[in-house]
Amino acid sequence: MDKTLLKEYSNYFKLQDNNNILKFYGVIRDDQYSISLVLEYATNGNLSSYLKTHTIGWCFKAKVCRDIALGLMHCHDNNVLHFDLKPENILLDKDLVPKLADFGISKTKSQMVLDNGKAGGTINYVAPERVSGDCKMREFFYKYVLS
Repeated sequence: MDKTLLKEYSNYFKLQDNNNILKFYGVIRDDQYSISLVLEYATNGNLSSYLKTHTIGWCFKAKVCRDIALGLMHCHDNNVLHFDLKPENILLDKDLVPKLADFGISKTKSQMVLDNGKAGGTINYVAPERVSGDCKMREFFYKYVLS
């Protein structure tokens, strides 16, 4: 099994008891070399597409922000760092509940220490201090986030 898919499977499995994480149902083998994750169907697609086609009010925006924060808090409480949080990776179910998805480049806090704090991500959504390599931010990250 591909390492990225295995990590994604592992992280979905760890995070299943939260309403703001896309539900994981299992894996299927498509053929001898291909394995796919079976995940919850998000009827309303991703947040990016939804915002382009719908006008939404402040109450809905606040609810989405709160639910994303709750999902991230659940990830962090379970030692998982997403590293690719963007509107395309936030899916909306039939009730418009936002669900965090795509844990392909996620890492655990211990992996961050082993990788010297490096991780991928979509460049438009990566924190500026990560792109610039700001040493003070790295020290802050190690001291307060990973400890």
